Amino acid sequence: MKTHPSIAIQQALRSYFPDAQLHPLDAQYATLTLDAWGKVHSAFVAHMWEQDLPEWLEQKGDCDDWAWLFRAYVIEHNWSQQASRVPVACFYLHYTMTDGTHHAINAVVIRDGEQLLVAPIEPQPEGGLITLTQAERESCTLIIG
Repeated sequence: MKTHPSIAIQQALRSYFPDAQLHPLDAQYATLTLDAWGKVHSAFVAHMWEQDLPEWLEQKGDCDDWAWLFRAYVIEHNWSQQASRVPVACFYLHYTMTDGTHHAINAVVIRDGEQLLVAPIEPQPEGGLITLTQAERESCTLIIG
């Protein structure tokens, strides 16, 4: 993991989600590689199966719940893996899908060499790293983390 100041993370988020309200809560964030995030999502899905929570449930285990649970899983996993407990750049967000449906997912800031990039993650079991259209990126209204 590599640590970056919050302003660098905010700049990456702002370049990907130009119209979103950003609410980063920490002074610095650790970043992972794209490959590492894929592994984190797979481990999260396995953990949810172990908890007998393997699927989306309308108004009981829907998109916002999955996005919060994924973020909580990342925080807990991070705390158990490193003594410094620098928060990992994993954020909760709202956006409008191309069909007009409102949706909640996560976005992570990854490092590619010295460059910081944003990668959206659908936290639900069938999800993982996803690509958003330009319109979906511009529709993002809220990012918390």
